Amino acid sequence: MFKQIVLSLLLIIFISSCTTNKNIQTNSNITKAVFDRSDKKIYENIQKANLDAADDAYIDLKTSSEDKQLIADAATNLAIAHIAKGENILANFYIQEALQYNPSSEMLRFLLAKNQFLAAAKSSNETTYLQKALDALKTNRSLVSDYDYGILADSMLTRVQLSIALNNQDVSRLYQRLNKVDASTFYKEKATILGIDSSEIVRP
Repeated sequence: MFKQIVLSLLLIIFISSCTTNKNIQTNSNITKAVFDRSDKKIYENIQKANLDAADDAYIDLKTSSEDKQLIADAATNLAIAHIAKGENILANFYIQEALQYNPSSEMLRFLLAKNQFLAAAKSSNETTYLQKALDALKTNRSLVSDYDYGILADSMLTRVQLSIALNNQDVSRLYQRLNKVDASTFYKEKATILGIDSSEIVRP
């Protein structure tokens, strides 16, 4: 049940990807299930979208508690909150923190891939960065063995690959307008990953 609830939360974030800094939206039932074992101050500050205070509370928790599961839960909650806020570097920190206590967690492994995907989405027009992100995403995807999480991770891989293909398609068209046939052909061929004809790809 816990995995299903968290998966639903991640699906909501995956579909919307548009939570603002001042208004981190959560479903009340999901919130209770995900945060019910976490430190009270961290929970309250996450609900208030005051992640700076939540981060401070996490430091206090780590220095005052020997309950590894409580710390892992708090780190997981903060990772999800920072992902929702678009703070991918901090989210990655907390995912790594949680993985120290739960290295076999499929949900945390998926979060690594999810966080990498969202970071890549911010730089969708930078092919060089996207390629590096794709390589990292493939590595993170290989850690996910759960079927449901695997489907979501595969969809992220496909979307990043399509972004790269679209960028190469745009470059190909630019060179075509400049009458640079060889360069245009080169980038057109690079846009045919996934067995998709670049002419059939449409940027949303």
